[in-house]
Amino acid sequence: GAQARVDDSRLLACVHATVLDSFLDTYDLYVGPLTLEEKDRYCLGASSIEPLLGISTGHLPRSLAELNRYMDEMFESGELVVTETARVVARNVVSLPVWWVIS
Repeated sequence: GAQARVDDSRLLACVHATVLDSFLDTYDLYVGPLTLEEKDRYCLGASSIEPLLGISTGHLPRSLAELNRYMDEMFESGELVVTETARVVARNVVSLPVWWVIS
């Protein structure tokens, strides 16, 4: 397929950061806390997907601090909002019985 347009790159970067943030939170919640070094290493490794997504090198967060800064900017700008539907889904996912999560 064709390389992503600029608008697509912004959307892909937003989706990537949101998923990255969710994965780190989910791991902390269900498996156990990662160290800052482990979270930084995960962010750095995940950023290697830039060329496959058609995103210019250096646009995805490479550390937890960069990820947190990016997410804060997205929420403050209003580009990323949490809807009531998202809150309901999140509550349902977090409150799943343990037997369901591990099966």
